[in-house]
Amino acid sequence: MKTRATTQNRLIRTTLLMTLAALPMMAMGLSGCQSRGYEAPPPPPAVRVDSLYDFSGRVAEAIADRIAQDPRIKNSPRKVIVALGQIENRTKGTDTSDFIIIREHLADQLTNSDFFRKQATLIKDLKRFERLKAEFSGGGSSRPGLIPDETGNRTSDAIAYDPNDVYVLDGFFGEITRGGTTYSNYFFRATLTHVKSAQEVFSQGFRADELR
Repeated sequence: MKTRATTQNRLIRTTLLMTLAALPMMAMGLSGCQSRGYEAPPPPPAVRVDSLYDFSGRVAEAIADRIAQDPRIKNSPRKVIVALGQIENRTKGTDTSDFIIIREHLADQLTNSDFFRKQATLIKDLKRFERLKAEFSGGGSSRPGLIPDETGNRTSDAIAYDPNDVYVLDGFFGEITRGGTTYSNYFFRATLTHVKSAQEVFSQGFRADELR
């Protein structure tokens, strides 16, 4: 009887020791499961690009409405010129080729907005505008000039401009991601500058959740 009791006690101690030894490994396994469950995978690239493309269209409308509110632009007797300056990509995972499409979509939506059809002309290529301005307005003098159309003709179809009516729109797309989730909120920071005076007309941020 004493031998059987001794054997049973040894089995109990061995079982307890094995259980205690396994506890740290079990805890690590549970911790790993919780971590993997918390860190959800990022959304597919196509989903991100589609979302940013849609946002760029909506933010274009908001920017056009904001520009139209400026008294000097609103009360101008002529169409103002807005040159599209530097539009940066500060989002996560949007490659260059996709961002070019998004930038073009932003420009197209601006051009087709009510404000730009009635009160403004959008120049997509700022460098081209600066080059032509220097060539056809006496090196940037204060007198009005003509910027040729795409064929190079300085006709009545060309863009007539006054340096007092020229603005540059710069901006960047950004993204706010909540830690450990796939939720992203896109935003765009737009800055409009009056070229002749170098005065900043406005600098404003537009968030995706504000424009739905």
